[in-house]
Amino acid sequence: TVVLGGTLSMFLYPFLYKIIPFLAQSPKLMGIYTGATIHEIAGVVAAGNAMGGDVAFTAVVTKLARVLLLAPVLTTLSYWQNRKCQQDAQSQGRTCKLVLPWFAFGFVGVSALNSFVSFPTALVKMASQTSAFSLLTAMAALGIDSDFKAIRKLGSKPLILAAALWMWLAVGGLGVARFLVGA
Repeated sequence: TVVLGGTLSMFLYPFLYKIIPFLAQSPKLMGIYTGATIHEIAGVVAAGNAMGGDVAFTAVVTKLARVLLLAPVLTTLSYWQNRKCQQDAQSQGRTCKLVLPWFAFGFVGVSALNSFVSFPTALVKMASQTSAFSLLTAMAALGIDSDFKAIRKLGSKPLILAAALWMWLAVGGLGVARFLVGA
């Protein structure tokens, strides 16, 4: 359902950008809204680029800021989980496996490195092309992994919940974006 909501947003947001005057007048607002409310980075890139370079740039920066903020949140959650496991292990005489969000540390590390080290243009271009291909591959894999029969077996309640949450994110996210931009 997350993929479905993201895919719907990729097509809906550019349409809204064209027909809603206050969105069309502010690429910054639309970029923050897009980056803050579309789940997948590939969806943010696709929707942003469909609305223009200014929207795309702001959307990607907003999305990357969201991802960057995951690192302290995930580290805190891991700390709490590890602490609880250690406490339970002591009382039950067992050991715990240390759980850390390594991908978040990797993202922060690469972001920091890219901020302080100047890489050759050819290397950056190759990394960007590799990244785009990886995103394409990941999106295709998500599509291949989608099993509509399994979704149908779950019934309508999970889909209704997902639709309600997506609408809440789309409407609430627009309200927050407007507040942040002052529009």
